[in-house]
Amino acid sequence: MPSDKFQISKLIQNPLWFYTTAILWLPVGILLYTLIRFGGFPTELFIWISLLPAPIGGIPLALALRAIYRKNYFKTAGISLVVLAPLTVLGGVLGGLFGPVGVVLYPAFFSLPAWIAYGIVCLREKLKQRNI
Repeated sequence: MPSDKFQISKLIQNPLWFYTTAILWLPVGILLYTLIRFGGFPTELFIWISLLPAPIGGIPLALALRAIYRKNYFKTAGISLVVLAPLTVLGGVLGGLFGPVGVVLYPAFFSLPAWIAYGIVCLREKLKQRNI
Protein backbone atom coordinates (compact mmCIF):
# COMPACT_ATOMS: atom_id res chain seq x y z
CA MET A 1 0.00 0.00 0.00
CA PRO A 2 1.53 3.38 -0.97
CA SER A 3 2.13 5.92 1.73
CA ASP A 4 -0.10 8.98 2.21
CA LYS A 5 2.79 11.29 1.37
CA PHE A 6 3.11 9.65 -2.05
CA GLN A 7 -0.60 10.11 -2.79
CA ILE A 8 -0.55 13.76 -1.74
CA SER A 9 2.52 14.29 -3.89
CA LYS A 10 0.73 12.85 -6.93
CA LEU A 11 -2.24 15.15 -6.33
CA ILE A 12 -0.04 18.24 -5.99
CA GLN A 13 1.84 17.39 -9.17
CA ASN A 14 -1.42 17.04 -11.11
CA PRO A 15 -1.81 20.50 -12.74
CA LEU A 16 -5.59 20.29 -13.14
CA TRP A 17 -6.15 19.44 -9.46
CA PHE A 18 -3.65 22.02 -8.21
CA TYR A 19 -4.90 24.97 -10.27
CA THR A 20 -8.53 24.16 -9.56
CA THR A 21 -7.77 24.13 -5.84
CA ALA A 22 -5.59 27.26 -6.08
CA ILE A 23 -8.40 29.16 -7.76
CA LEU A 24 -11.29 27.98 -5.58
CA TRP A 25 -9.90 27.71 -2.04
CA LEU A 26 -10.17 31.40 -1.12
CA PRO A 27 -13.78 31.98 -2.30
CA VAL A 28 -14.84 28.75 -0.58
CA GLY A 29 -13.03 29.86 2.59
CA ILE A 30 -14.76 33.24 2.53
CA LEU A 31 -18.14 31.56 2.07
CA LEU A 32 -17.42 29.16 4.94
CA TYR A 33 -16.46 32.14 7.10
CA THR A 34 -19.80 33.82 6.34
CA LEU A 35 -21.62 30.55 7.03
CA ILE A 36 -19.93 30.17 10.43
CA ARG A 37 -20.10 33.85 11.35
CA PHE A 38 -23.62 34.69 10.17
CA GLY A 39 -25.30 31.28 10.06
CA GLY A 40 -26.00 31.33 6.34
CA PHE A 41 -24.84 32.39 2.93
CA PRO A 42 -25.33 35.94 1.70
CA THR A 43 -28.52 36.60 -0.22
CA GLU A 44 -27.55 39.87 -1.90
CA LEU A 45 -26.32 39.56 -5.46
CA PHE A 46 -23.71 42.28 -4.89
CA ILE A 47 -21.91 40.15 -2.29
CA TRP A 48 -21.74 37.22 -4.70
CA ILE A 49 -20.39 39.51 -7.43
CA SER A 50 -17.76 40.85 -5.02
CA LEU A 51 -16.38 37.30 -4.72
CA LEU A 52 -15.43 37.19 -8.40
CA PRO A 53 -11.89 38.62 -7.89
CA ALA A 54 -11.27 36.41 -4.81
CA PRO A 55 -9.68 33.53 -6.78
CA ILE A 56 -6.91 35.85 -7.91
CA GLY A 57 -6.11 36.71 -4.28
CA GLY A 58 -5.73 33.05 -3.31
CA ILE A 59 -3.27 32.08 -6.03
CA PRO A 60 -0.08 33.62 -4.48
CA LEU A 61 -0.37 31.56 -1.28
CA ALA A 62 -1.12 28.38 -3.21
CA LEU A 63 1.92 28.90 -5.45
CA ALA A 64 4.20 29.64 -2.49
CA LEU A 65 3.07 26.53 -0.62
CA ARG A 66 3.52 24.40 -3.72
CA ALA A 67 7.04 25.78 -4.22
CA ILE A 68 7.96 24.97 -0.61
CA TYR A 69 6.45 21.49 -0.95
CA ARG A 70 8.42 20.81 -4.13
CA LYS A 71 11.65 21.58 -2.27
CA ASN A 72 10.76 18.61 0.03
CA TYR A 73 10.00 20.77 3.07
CA PHE A 74 6.68 19.10 3.80
CA LYS A 75 6.34 20.25 7.42
CA THR A 76 7.15 23.84 6.52
CA ALA A 77 4.49 23.80 3.82
CA GLY A 78 1.96 22.22 6.17
CA ILE A 79 2.59 24.64 9.03
CA SER A 80 2.45 27.57 6.62
CA LEU A 81 -0.86 26.31 5.28
CA VAL A 82 -2.38 25.88 8.74
CA VAL A 83 -1.25 29.32 9.91
CA LEU A 84 -1.59 31.43 6.77
CA ALA A 85 -4.77 30.06 5.13
CA PRO A 86 -7.14 31.31 7.89
CA LEU A 87 -5.32 34.65 7.97
CA THR A 88 -5.65 34.90 4.21
CA VAL A 89 -9.39 34.18 4.39
CA LEU A 90 -9.78 36.92 7.00
CA GLY A 91 -7.72 39.18 4.74
CA GLY A 92 -10.12 38.43 1.92
CA VAL A 93 -13.10 39.27 4.13
CA LEU A 94 -11.46 42.48 5.32
CA GLY A 95 -10.37 43.34 1.78
CA GLY A 96 -13.95 42.93 0.65
CA LEU A 97 -14.75 46.10 2.56
CA PHE A 98 -12.46 48.00 0.18
CA GLY A 99 -13.87 46.56 -3.03
CA PRO A 100 -12.44 44.23 -5.66
CA VAL A 101 -8.89 45.56 -5.36
CA GLY A 102 -8.92 44.87 -1.63
CA VAL A 103 -10.16 41.32 -2.19
CA VAL A 104 -7.05 40.71 -4.30
CA LEU A 105 -4.41 42.72 -2.40
CA TYR A 106 -5.16 41.79 1.20
CA PRO A 107 -4.93 38.00 0.67
CA ALA A 108 -1.82 38.48 -1.48
CA PHE A 109 -0.26 40.45 1.39
CA PHE A 110 -0.88 37.57 3.80
CA SER A 111 0.96 35.21 1.44
CA LEU A 112 4.22 37.15 1.93
CA PRO A 113 5.36 35.05 4.93
CA ALA A 114 5.09 31.92 2.78
CA TRP A 115 7.22 33.54 0.07
CA ILE A 116 9.76 34.58 2.72
CA ALA A 117 9.83 30.97 3.97
CA TYR A 118 10.40 29.82 0.38
CA GLY A 119 13.32 32.25 0.09
CA ILE A 120 14.81 30.88 3.32
CA VAL A 121 14.39 27.32 2.03
CA CYS A 122 16.20 28.24 -1.20
CA LEU A 123 19.02 29.94 0.71
CA ARG A 124 19.35 26.94 2.99
CA GLU A 125 19.66 24.58 0.02
CA LYS A 126 22.22 26.85 -1.61
CA LEU A 127 24.31 26.87 1.60
CA LYS A 128 24.10 23.08 1.82
CA GLN A 129 25.40 22.78 -1.75
CA ARG A 130 28.35 25.09 -1.03
CA ASN A 131 29.35 23.15 2.09
CA ILE A 132 29.48 19.82 0.27
